[in-house]
Amino acid sequence: NFTGGEPTFFPDFEPLVQEVKNLDYKISVSSCGGRFVDRKFCKKITPFIDQVCMSIHGHTQRLHNYHTGNPDSFKNLSIVMDNLSLFPIIFFANILLTRINLPHLKGIISLLNRKGVKKALFCNLCPEGTGLKNYPLLTPRLREIKKRLPDLIKFAEPKIFAFKMCDVPHCIFGDHIEYFIDCHPERRINVKHRRKRKLIYFHVEKPLVPPPDKIKTEKCQSCVYFDKCEGIFKEYYHFFGDEEIEAVKKVKVCEAY
Repeated sequence: NFTGGEPTFFPDFEPLVQEVKNLDYKISVSSCGGRFVDRKFCKKITPFIDQVCMSIHGHTQRLHNYHTGNPDSFKNLSIVMDNLSLFPIIFFANILLTRINLPHLKGIISLLNRKGVKKALFCNLCPEGTGLKNYPLLTPRLREIKKRLPDLIKFAEPKIFAFKMCDVPHCIFGDHIEYFIDCHPERRINVKHRRKRKLIYFHVEKPLVPPPDKIKTEKCQSCVYFDKCEGIFKEYYHFFGDEEIEAVKKVKVCEAY
């Protein structure tokens, strides 16, 4: 998975992707649009790419641009979705859940459906960068996510729209645990590119499980998902406590997990 920043702006992106493809890897690119606004670039690079994950945080210009801080991002996003629809790659959306866009998830699904995008990942807000600075203002309450999930499922299913959620504790899903996805699998190596003066070096690390930015509270100890669930963000616990956390006592019999 090539991520960033915006990976398509990396100077050696094209030869790097081709070389990785020659090693027989499947390639995913996480992008905010980048050079995919150029249809010639799409035609050149898509034969080497298996899927593109686009960051989409609103169904209107005002809502999406509020999250990106870029007045041109929604316009560019529309161009990218039209461009990528012309090529045989998997195209899905990554939606950051915030208090601002949570009431508009149906609108976002409707937009994606019109553009032919059939898969999405809803990611809970992580306390890092600007998300950390404005965390109490932006992060959605877990009880609100839980409240809206059943209705969102009913809305998406007739459209043959598939979605998953991550960075949300298992107990919030109730009978809909199949909509959870683990975004931090153990079998993953992070390769970070850093630049210092004129030197470039790569730092390889295996992620910690559970990740260091999350905790499990006393309530979690008796939950049947204790060994699978990552818990809640430390920052969330700091501001809101664990009153919304509830230990699950019984695993759903028919769950596909």
